[in-house]
Amino acid sequence: MMAVKNLKVGNGDKGLLIYEKTSNSVAEKKYLKYNEDELIQYQEKFELLQDDGIIKSPSEFLDHQWNVMGREYYRSLDFTEIEYDKELYLSLKCYVIVQLYDRNISPDSIFEGFGNILNIIKLTSCYDKRKLVEFEEWKLEKESLKINLSTYRNYNLGFLYFNPINDAADYIPLFESIQGADWDIVREIPTYEEFVRFDFLINDFMNKATNNMRSKYYPIFIWWKVSTILPIRPIELVKIKNNDIRYDAKEEKYYLTKGKRKLSPSKKEKGKHHVSIPKEIQINKEIFEIIEDYKKETNSENEEYLFHLSHHYEHLTKPKYSSFINKGVTKKYNDHRTTDLMSKLLVSFFNEVIQDGMGINVVNSRDELDLENPHKTITRLSLMDTRHFAICSMMMQGFSELTIAQMAGHTKIETQSAYASHIDDFQRSYSNLLAKDIQRSMTNLNTSGFDHFTFRQKQILSYWNSDYSKEKKIDYGYCQSKNFPYECFEDDCIFCNKIHIDLSNLTTLEQSELANKITKIQDEIQIKLNFIKKYYRSAYRKKESEFDNNEKNSKDLERNSANLAILLNRKAMLEAHLAKKMEVQDDNRKV
Repeated sequence: MMAVKNLKVGNGDKGLLIYEKTSNSVAEKKYLKYNEDELIQYQEKFELLQDDGIIKSPSEFLDHQWNVMGREYYRSLDFTEIEYDKELYLSLKCYVIVQLYDRNISPDSIFEGFGNILNIIKLTSCYDKRKLVEFEEWKLEKESLKINLSTYRNYNLGFLYFNPINDAADYIPLFESIQGADWDIVREIPTYEEFVRFDFLINDFMNKATNNMRSKYYPIFIWWKVSTILPIRPIELVKIKNNDIRYDAKEEKYYLTKGKRKLSPSKKEKGKHHVSIPKEIQINKEIFEIIEDYKKETNSENEEYLFHLSHHYEHLTKPKYSSFINKGVTKKYNDHRTTDLMSKLLVSFFNEVIQDGMGINVVNSRDELDLENPHKTITRLSLMDTRHFAICSMMMQGFSELTIAQMAGHTKIETQSAYASHIDDFQRSYSNLLAKDIQRSMTNLNTSGFDHFTFRQKQILSYWNSDYSKEKKIDYGYCQSKNFPYECFEDDCIFCNKIHIDLSNLTTLEQSELANKITKIQDEIQIKLNFIKKYYRSAYRKKESEFDNNEKNSKDLERNSANLAILLNRKAMLEAHLAKKMEVQDDNRKV
């Protein structure tokens, strides 16, 4: 979970702060207050949490106990003690839903916070003013013993902002006075730039690392390669067995059996589209070969699990090894790494490899990034971040809603509607990154980033020293076609791969025209994005037969996605050239 500093849980007037929007964020600022009239909305979120395996099925919103998925098993949240108070009972349930669904707080954090709220409810007779003195004495005693009360502060404050029950106004200042870091406002999904930066860093590490270091962090490399393409959950990843990966020689395809950890709903609610989750999903050759290489390098071909614990033991010191064995971890976790161990390995990779080894400062939120020197800082990722990235990427590429649901393990089509809201920010991040990389490569065509460009992107990268004497002068530069105009395939020369944009002689008018073209392209991009978002958000309204048989909708999605890719490249190319022009002008002024 990524901490977001300098942000508050909310306030008594507005309510509980759900998330904060920045220029590259996937969230927007919003406050929530409990309203019993909106109970149906919380019940719907409850069902979606069930569908995503966070709350165990079958159960109902009004049940006194909810089984919520922890790191490795379901744990119970018991509301029985407060069932006597209807407002408290319902509002606390809705508050838990907000934490799990809207704020993406980890279930394990919820268990602690839920217990802290119940403790304070008992101590204060549900925030009764008459118990205020007792609460102050309790607070002072805990603080004198150096006991950290930050979780009491954060969860109780959040609940009182969400539902200022009884004499909450008297308790809020006391909770606010408790020292400690502010709570996670939102589990920020990193920008596309962060993903690409991390991709470069981990690939560079795997190419240069010593055998011991490469072996130690190989599981992180596999996590990265698999989960950025397949929207696999961390708990599904760590439970992959060696015989779950196979090559079908007859089909010449590679497959992965994805373990199913959650129960399917016991009934089909009216209007819900339930998806049959396939036993196997297809993977590409690169992933298959990386996994095979990992098996050989770690001598684990005969192990049951891909991420077996014996490999983990090899990189522990002897005291820790003994402690680990004595606790009976091997028996409890069936000889595979847990998500907790994998998370700790990822934390170690950021600390040992990226921060200590590469000298890049690892921060916990985008607020801490050094925007003037982006290469000096990077945001810490969590195991779950790549799942969001993979789903958004599949949407922008035009995968059908049924395919995404099956690969993501969503038993209901409507689960995708939440991810569709992230596409706009995904697009902005992608555009910004591509423009910056093109701009950097315009200065130095030998940069490593250039190697990652597609053939089309390399074609439009046109800033280099060239002899224009034999080329035809056109708007914005020169045409290098030897058979003009019979090689023209674009309506606008600026997007042709034959053009050399002459930045040194771009007029003010031409710069203004290019800026206008960018605005028009962005408008077209937004139209495509709106179609894609509407397509996925409206999936739950379709009839069952439409998912496989509606050829027109599928073709429209494919066409919009293909056009979107072209528009994104065009926008990035123009932005890069205009930015380079401004850079040259600034350098000239300094001289």
